[in-house]
Amino acid sequence: MKNLSYTVWQKIAEILSAIVIIITFTALIFYWPQIADKIPSHYNSAGQPDAWSNKSMLIALAVVQIVLFVGITVLSLIPKIWNIPVAVSEAGKQLMILKTRTMICTMKLLLVIGFSYILLCSASGKQLSGWFMAIMIITVIGNMVYYFVKTAQISLQDARRAIKQDSEE
Repeated sequence: MKNLSYTVWQKIAEILSAIVIIITFTALIFYWPQIADKIPSHYNSAGQPDAWSNKSMLIALAVVQIVLFVGITVLSLIPKIWNIPVAVSEAGKQLMILKTRTMICTMKLLLVIGFSYILLCSASGKQLSGWFMAIMIITVIGNMVYYFVKTAQISLQDARRAIKQDSEE
């Protein structure tokens, strides 16, 4: 299997993810002296803080964000470890890998934006938007469903081609 280059959207998602992390970390570093010693560390489903921690908890959350970013980036580079549970032709496999990597890059961008929003709200002592949880759930699940449908279409098209070839022989 040949190495597939990144699509335009995949490159945009990767660059945006990195930019969001850099901006978030820059803001945390710049405003660190003004951040209160006690910050929200947990939010209820309405986005209101219901637990408080020392501001050093922001460092832990930032580390989790970096670990997720690096982990998902590594995952997107190794398609052999993805579980693509259908048998397809080599051309279909290449398309599946492209679609799956697009899903992964988009998911990473959504998670980075979500983590950055939580980090910045915690740092400023503000509550999360009441819509935050619903928006995150809808966009993450919507992303997965959209790309599952796209990969299923590839599998169906591949199966139709195979049936057509068998009937012609």
